Amino acid sequence: MDIELPPTTPPASPDVPLAKLVEVVPMPIAFLDREYRFVFANEAAARQLNTVKNALEGRTLEEVLPDAWPGLKDLIDTVLTGKPVFNIELDLGDTGDNELQWLTNLYPVREGDEVTAVVGMSVDVTKLREVERALGVRNDLFAMLARVNAAVSSSSSRRELFSEICEIAYRTGNFRYAWVGMPKDGALIGVAKAGDEEGRMRAIEAEGLMVITDPNDPRAQGPTGQAYLTGEVSIVNDYFEAPETEIWRDAAKEVGFCSSAAVPIRQQGEVVAVLSLYAQHKGFFSHDMVEILEEITPSLSLALDRLDLERRRRISEAQLDLRDRALTAATQGISIADMQVDGHPIIYASPALGELFGYSVDELLGQSGEIFVGQDTDGNVVERLRSEIAEGRSCEGEILSYRKNGETFWNRLSISPINDQDGKITHAVAVHTDITEQRKLENQVRQAQKMEAIGQLAGGVAHDFNNALTAIRGSVDLALAEDDMQSAREDLRQIDEAAEHATQLTHQLLALSRQQVLQPQSTDLNRVVAETTGLVTRVIGDHIALRTELAPDLEAALVDRAQLQQVILNLSINARDAMPDGGQITIATSNCELDQIFVENGFVPTAGKYVMIEISDNGAGMDEATQAKIFEPFYTTKSNGTGLGLATVYGIVNQTGGCISVESEPNIGSTFTICLPTTSLEVAPERAELISAGDTIDGTETILHVEDSDMLRPLVRRSLGRHGYNVLSAANAEEALAIAKTLDGKLDLVVTDVMMPGLNGRELADLLLAQYPNLRVLFTSGYPSDIVIREGIAEAEVRFLAKPFVAKDLVALVRSILDEPRVNA
Repeated sequence: MDIELPPTTPPASPDVPLAKLVEVVPMPIAFLDREYRFVFANEAAARQLNTVKNALEGRTLEEVLPDAWPGLKDLIDTVLTGKPVFNIELDLGDTGDNELQWLTNLYPVREGDEVTAVVGMSVDVTKLREVERALGVRNDLFAMLARVNAAVSSSSSRRELFSEICEIAYRTGNFRYAWVGMPKDGALIGVAKAGDEEGRMRAIEAEGLMVITDPNDPRAQGPTGQAYLTGEVSIVNDYFEAPETEIWRDAAKEVGFCSSAAVPIRQQGEVVAVLSLYAQHKGFFSHDMVEILEEITPSLSLALDRLDLERRRRISEAQLDLRDRALTAATQGISIADMQVDGHPIIYASPALGELFGYSVDELLGQSGEIFVGQDTDGNVVERLRSEIAEGRSCEGEILSYRKNGETFWNRLSISPINDQDGKITHAVAVHTDITEQRKLENQVRQAQKMEAIGQLAGGVAHDFNNALTAIRGSVDLALAEDDMQSAREDLRQIDEAAEHATQLTHQLLALSRQQVLQPQSTDLNRVVAETTGLVTRVIGDHIALRTELAPDLEAALVDRAQLQQVILNLSINARDAMPDGGQITIATSNCELDQIFVENGFVPTAGKYVMIEISDNGAGMDEATQAKIFEPFYTTKSNGTGLGLATVYGIVNQTGGCISVESEPNIGSTFTICLPTTSLEVAPERAELISAGDTIDGTETILHVEDSDMLRPLVRRSLGRHGYNVLSAANAEEALAIAKTLDGKLDLVVTDVMMPGLNGRELADLLLAQYPNLRVLFTSGYPSDIVIREGIAEAEVRFLAKPFVAKDLVALVRSILDEPRVNA
């Protein structure tokens, strides 16, 4: 899991009063001078470094953190040149209590033009990393255990069972190597193995490094030999320190193993084989892991007993009794259901199963598995498990199960069919594991990820908005000081550009969250592509050729034109960045039809006709791992990227009701394919077409403007009044209704904000339309959802203008609305 600290601005100096506030911040903060000495550290930093503040100040970083010093020195030298360093994960080594890991930002502190100190701000991610590692290993082991239980029931021979166990340990348990050894001629000979080091292991065996069963032989002292001799799980967590593995150290170094565990496998109570597992990390096998591994022994013992009996005779009462005793020893809940009887009653229930669900074993016998499910159990998962078992396949799933007292818990089910000699399913074995605590841990980790993402997003938004506001306020200050009108106009132009940047940032954030106010229209995509190519050509540069392939019979699509242009531009910029040495971008359009398969796989909400846009390049391309992440927020392969561009594209396309996919190969190129829903509506004209060159935007009609913002009311009144309109302003719905009563039917248009104190804009429009049936309504809003506009006013034709807007767009839209034919005219 990757997290980042938002790049905030550090305090200007440790001497200012702000340093007192730093003391109460739980985040470790410290200042270093140019000689790498601590000149200030808050209490949080001292606690994390297992010391006190007075003991830190004056000491060098090398003295305090000798293990991390070499890497830290290079980072601090970079910051001393004036360049901040963000989101560096540091392994601080042993500070007294544990191994610390910090996520750190380093900033330069300047006095004039000189960098005089470095300030570091950190977050302790030690426990988070430990939780991640522990959760991953625990998940792998539980999955491995479930697969082992399935293999126990399905394997038809000892060799097949051992080979399957090794593959499960390697593929599911993620061990680097696994093998099963059986005694022969005084040594344990490998009868099954799996892993990424098989070749080198065979070479080591050829050199005579075998596991001997003689307890006096040094080659019997390792985990595998001890597991065979003692009958207990044996572990070594450091091959290079444990004396019993001295003979194996060169071999371990050769193949990259640092720790191993060996699990004895019994038949009829006697150790007949050993499963050996190897990991590349020191200290890998914890006490909890050993307890889980010990649960493999009864399952494998059960399998060997079953196979031995099947070789000698058909299933008998004696075999069922032996199997029952072995299952009783397992710590997981185990049940056997009769698949030949309606309802599939339980014919065997282990004591652990009764304890898990709160029933006695007698209460469970004869019951259907339905006793374990309830109203909140996912019926789809239950049906899938039933279907797979009916088809003779082993299956796994996690469901919400119910105990006898009504209490719920998360149950990981591993179910395997049992067949007779003719291949017919006679019984099903189910293994039940309570994973409620594991799920809670997973949720905690996910919540931590969400909080880190929110913090990063907030920091980025604040940074960009502060830039825009700085440009606006600075330009206003310059304009107010200018005597020359031309210079003042230039300052105003800078203000407009900064405001537009802030507007685009808002649109990008809303598109990312799929909350922006879309204004879909019936649109000719070919025209949008043609209009956008000029802008694309400017941003991609002369070293990249742009080619278009537009279908002549293209159907209309229901999209927001401006947002679609943003999608094309973002994807073109992404293609440009993949071709630093030049290349070609192709934008193509075509009609397509997506059937039900695309709906079932989650690509589109409904099957039917779609319009396709493909944007291709012949650039660097991407591997499969990169393709799987490119639409995730904050994921980027660029050194200066934000990771929002493709996430924004994904949000826009999905909110429009379409889908986007990518096909790419390294060094060949990438193709992004967008499918958008078609429409039978007539293609809408561009806004510029609403007012032709010979038309006027002036008028004399009466307009009621309702807006609770004191800043916006005079702006709208002046914008419309200068074009001849009679504009009346109201701060809320109550004032507007009072004004409307005085107009004696002479009201042509109401321009109202949607979200206001008291009655909102929609409710105000309902009341005014009752008085003025032919009244035109124009809604404005900066709120990121237009649902309040789209509901409840079906009897009137209304229009919407999103904030922020400029005067020319407002006046043009007002004129076009007033010129539309009246319903009752």
